[in-house]
Amino acid sequence: MNAAKIPHRRPVRSGNNSTVGEKISENIRTFVAQIFGGRRIIVIVGAIAAIVVITAGVVWYLNVYSSPTRTFWGMIGNNLSTPSVTREATDSSTGTVETTQLSFSSQPLV
Repeated sequence: MNAAKIPHRRPVRSGNNSTVGEKISENIRTFVAQIFGGRRIIVIVGAIAAIVVITAGVVWYLNVYSSPTRTFWGMIGNNLSTPSVTREATDSSTGTVETTQLSFSSQPLV
């Protein structure tokens, strides 16, 4: 039965036996492994993602949420959404209370 071959990296010659290209290659490989290996890359990507999300939130708030046009029409929509008003007037000389109720709706109330 033939076992599947597992590819392995050729062992690096050490000391004076290795060539300049092998030394440079090994230095680059260990540098990249130090940066992208372990938890450091997760922290770097997380920090960059947090900065992007916070920046996008601030830009959205300043340019969209608090724009003068949106603020104006939000004020108009809020003021015109009152369903009814009740007013109580008390006559101080007679002590009678007059209650007036105004109801705003698209359908006539009977």
